[in-house]
Amino acid sequence: MNPVRIALACLLLASSLGAQTLIVHPKLDTTVVHPKDHVTVPIVLAGDVGAVQMTVSYATTRLTFDSLRAVDPKWTVTSNTTIAGKIVWNAFGVPGVAPPIIVARAYFTVKSPLGPTSLTPTLAVVGTMRGTNVTTGYTTERVILCVRASGTVC
Repeated sequence: MNPVRIALACLLLASSLGAQTLIVHPKLDTTVVHPKDHVTVPIVLAGDVGAVQMTVSYATTRLTFDSLRAVDPKWTVTSNTTIAGKIVWNAFGVPGVAPPIIVARAYFTVKSPLGPTSLTPTLAVVGTMRGTNVTTGYTTERVILCVRASGTVC
């Protein structure tokens, strides 16, 4: 099977008030996947971000977390998966990012139960390269997946 790539993008956006917002969102509203597909989730950062910690929750009945790997050599990425269905993800970079870059990729395998599921990110902390905690100016959105057999709908 070909791996399915889903954009779980952390993009730093400037509002008209000058506040910054981190949005974690999929490229499509719903991505259709099939049992045994391999799902690749690129994690993209942009703006004055030097450190991020977030938890990504997922249904263990529909997805198996395989690994989290750094892509950009300027970033260190770690994960803690001691709690089933949750990945605590940390990233630290020098220097902080400005243009959007992929800092890591998370890999999942789709299980057999059919139906909708999601990857739900929750931010713990976002810090700038100057050490400023800017978490309160950030929000996240979940990635929705539809696990289905060929010819069926969610």
